[in-house]
Formats: sequence, C-alpha cells, structure tokens
Amino acid sequence: MGGVEEKRYWVNGKTGPTLVDSHVQPFTIGGHAVRFRVLSESQFQFKIFLENKQNIVLRSVKQFMKVDLQNHLDDTFKNSRGLLGTYEDGLMLARDAETVFEDPIAFGKNWQVQPDEPMLFHNVDGVQAPEQCQMPDAAQSSRRLGEMTMTRARAMKACRGADTSDKENCISDVMATGDVDMAGAY
Repeated sequence: MGGVEEKRYWVNGKTGPTLVDSHVQPFTIGGHAVRFRVLSESQFQFKIFLENKQNIVLRSVKQFMKVDLQNHLDDTFKNSRGLLGTYEDGLMLARDAETVFEDPIAFGKNWQVQPDEPMLFHNVDGVQAPEQCQMPDAAQSSRRLGEMTMTRARAMKACRGADTSDKENCISDVMATGDVDMAGAY
C-alpha cells in the first residue's frame, strides 16, 4: 500500500510490519527472494529476484504503484496476459483468451474483478463489481486538462533522468498529477 504517511504490505494474506525505514525481515514469494528498499520519503520498492538474473520491481511513489520487469526473458513471460495486454504483442486480450478488444474501456471492464472471485486487495475502495466504474465524459476530461497547472517544460525537467523509452510516459504522468515527484517512478 503506497503512501507517504503509512506504508504497508501483505504476503500471502499476512500483514507485514509498517514500513518506516529500510528494515524489513527477508522473505520469499513463490520461492523467490525479495528485497525491500526505501528510496525516499515518498518512494519505496520491492524487488523479486527470479531465475537468470530476471527481476520484478514493484515501486510505490506516493499513492501510485509501478511494476517493471528487469532483464526479462521472453520464455519466462511469453504466455502472460492481463490488464496490460499480452506480453508478446500488447494485444488487449479478454479474460477468455480469445476475444481481442479495440476499445480500452471495454477491455478494462472485462478485466474487472467479479463478486464471485477472491478479493485482490485488502481494503474495499471505490466501485466494486457488479457496479462498473463511471467513465468521465469528454467535457469533464477537457475541463480537467484545461485546468492543469503543470507545464510541459516543467514536466520535462522533472523527467530528465528517465530512460528514453519511458520519457513520454513520465512527462504525461507528471502533467496529469501535477506532481514532479511522480518522475521518481521512472
């Protein structure tokens, strides 16, 4: 659970201690070692060490989470699919593993956790199935964008340390949140 005031984590449904400093007892997930680090007051990360020097990095920046694969091998992830699309080609493949969506909103709704499925998170927050998220209409979206106070130049400066492949995503996130600390995710 990201945040600045309180940082918490769970492993296999069991709560770990509050993350105050960089001291977390070593643990494993699926037999893989996990390392925890505090990166700053508003950022922390868990790194899961897989075979062949592959890693899964979970990073929290304030209330946002980012997942990265490091040194990933195609054979390890080739059959992966989910809300981020398929691993090999990014297709928006439905849960049935057959339907391909063109509309990202319909795709996201398809992946919504259903009432008869296990809880994914520990706290119920926001809309839960069978109720569906309400999408903003075009007027709301453009009004919000028009009210942005973050300039592209300021976002670009905040994202100067981001990898070239992530730079535009970094700039978009910084501008959308109006928070230069978001650049720390990149």
